[in-house]
Amino acid sequence: MQNNCCKFRVEAVILGRKTGALALYLFLCTVADAQGASYYSDGRVCELLGMGSAELKSTRRELMDAGLVAYSRPFYQVLSLDEHKMECPPGTPLRQCRKSAPATLNSLARSCVP
Repeated sequence: MQNNCCKFRVEAVILGRKTGALALYLFLCTVADAQGASYYSDGRVCELLGMGSAELKSTRRELMDAGLVAYSRPFYQVLSLDEHKMECPPGTPLRQCRKSAPATLNSLARSCVP
């Protein structure tokens, strides 16, 4: 049985994202400390992800515009997914759903575990 709360959150994060943005987001989630922060230089991120600096800048902008990461050179912070929690009546296309109030990342994880 699929857990719809997780499905909506995952779709809210990944739908419409370019491959590079997904790769950068996964990388940042993987290397982040307990507060979601990481300190990799642009050069190192480009090297590890196999992208050029222009691609990294546009990819980072995509994630920032989506509210998934914050960036202030050289610091990245992965932001809470709870900002992407969707309130969506059954059968409504996801793009028509609206965001609900933020919660904690721990409560998000707990709500996705059966």
